[in-house]
Amino acid sequence: MVDHQKAAQLFESARALAHDTPAIGRKLSGNCVTVHYGMLGAARELFGPGVELVVGYIEVAGRAYFHFTNDEVESWRAGITKRNYNLHSWLSVHGDVLDLTLAPTFHENEPHLIPADLTYIDLRIASEHGIVHKARLMGDQIPIELGLFR
Repeated sequence: MVDHQKAAQLFESARALAHDTPAIGRKLSGNCVTVHYGMLGAARELFGPGVELVVGYIEVAGRAYFHFTNDEVESWRAGITKRNYNLHSWLSVHGDVLDLTLAPTFHENEPHLIPADLTYIDLRIASEHGIVHKARLMGDQIPIELGLFR
């Protein structure tokens, strides 16, 4: 289980990082890969080893969000880039989900899906709200391998 005080601290650090980064629009919403990749060091300082970057998709009440196919992954690995990628990223903290961007993304784009007071989402919070994180790829190098950074 994720330590909620540390998770809240990491969320605030992520929000400050996003706010101070004009290149990503100064927001967490829609910037899952950049934010989680950028928070890997801080997360490892807070939680110790066992923090990994995850790329996958989300299901809410059986509906998939940010789903991508194996063919898309192969095309990205082959160097075909897109302006926007339909995928989601979060951190795995000792096997638990720690998602710093899904709540802000849903608040902005699908506000009816989750309560307005949620900031980060961990496995317990996800379970309470019918959210399932479906991991597809893990590792610090995944964004680079897929060409997600420009």
